[in-house]
Amino acid sequence: DEIRNLLKRDWRFFAGSAVVFIISILLGSYLQQTYPQLIAKYGKNYFGKFQQLAQLIKGKPLWVEIAVIWMNNIMASLMAIVMGIFLPVLPLLSLIGNGLMIGVVQQIIQAQRGMSMAQFYLGLLPHGIFELPAFFMAVGLGVRLGCLPYRVIWQRHMSPQRKPLIRIFFYETRLYLALISVMLIVAAVFEAMVSPLLLR
Repeated sequence: DEIRNLLKRDWRFFAGSAVVFIISILLGSYLQQTYPQLIAKYGKNYFGKFQQLAQLIKGKPLWVEIAVIWMNNIMASLMAIVMGIFLPVLPLLSLIGNGLMIGVVQQIIQAQRGMSMAQFYLGLLPHGIFELPAFFMAVGLGVRLGCLPYRVIWQRHMSPQRKPLIRIFFYETRLYLALISVMLIVAAVFEAMVSPLLLR
């Protein structure tokens, strides 16, 4: 019930994150078509990370593949949360960066293998249904973490009411992290077992 109430409260942020993500994907597709050399120059580290991940799980048992994918996604989610410590906008920039790269990858695969946009996103759909909302939640936690000091200062100086903002935030974070972990486990299972079949 508590998690359901949190989702009802925060659904507008998640919907907004989805819109920003979709726009970022479209922009990534445009940039790859218009400035391929620029993308090749600045995308080396991003693509190298996924090549290393692919080599790590190649030929391994299915449970190892699922575990590696899950750990990679958990680390990405935790990074989105932790970045909020420095600036509230950084988790949103992470969201935009991931969207850009998905758009870029789609264009590259379409050019190299002839896979249409519809086929590409159909292949991502099974695990994306779980993975993307989990990442949106992590971004939301990162933004809230970055705003937390300002909220505390505002409350102390402007509000007569005293709420334990820090305690409430970390309690809600525990609930969200539990949900994120479960959703990413399901996403990893789909990514390892279902998505490759669709992409083929």
